[in-house]
Amino acid sequence: MNLTQHTPYYQHTLAGPVHFVGRGLHSGKPASMTLLPAETDSGYVFERLDVEPGQQVIAARWHSVTDTRLSTTVTNGFGISVSTIEHLMAALAACAVDNARILIDGPEVPIMDGSAKTFVERIQAEGLIPQRQERRALVITNPVWTHERDKYAGFMPCPRPWFDVTIDFKSRIIGKQNYSMPLTEALFSSQIAAARTFGFEDQLATLQSLGLARGGSLRNAILVAGDDVVNEDGL
Repeated sequence: MNLTQHTPYYQHTLAGPVHFVGRGLHSGKPASMTLLPAETDSGYVFERLDVEPGQQVIAARWHSVTDTRLSTTVTNGFGISVSTIEHLMAALAACAVDNARILIDGPEVPIMDGSAKTFVERIQAEGLIPQRQERRALVITNPVWTHERDKYAGFMPCPRPWFDVTIDFKSRIIGKQNYSMPLTEALFSSQIAAARTFGFEDQLATLQSLGLARGGSLRNAILVAGDDVVNEDGL
């Protein structure tokens, strides 16, 4: 893999600020977040506004990931973290945002409706501006795989980004599903962004006893009870 290969495409950042107000899925606390334009090669950088200066910055890089149990958490060298970043990260990547400052007033990204849809819609409404720096691409030249019990993920050489994902749950309403698609902004917006977080009723009490899912509701998650969906509007 060549980590520094340049591409014929230029980096982009947001044309202006994009605001979000909601509640943390796991903390249950109010959360306010603003996306701002950022300099070239900065990537996605969180800034915790509730933390003393000098300890606020958390780069959303692979080496900053400290937890992936039920959500993704990134942490800086001072132990300051931001969690449940996955829907926002997906939206930024799918909308071709290369660089963004992310101001946030607490330890968790607002869950919004439980999907990436609101993030995508507001990013698209604000628009992007090109920057005078080429993108650098990570080029997969050989298969790369990782396994954990019955789960696995891999990268395969491909001329364009393509996702092939399978899930398999005992509940018949979820069951085994597969989706394969090229990653384009149009397809992500129309086919993927509205996919919502789901959880199982028989696990809810345990999660809440561990301090998780305290902000979960039928407005921001799909609740599955056995082989049925509790939400009136279904999946």
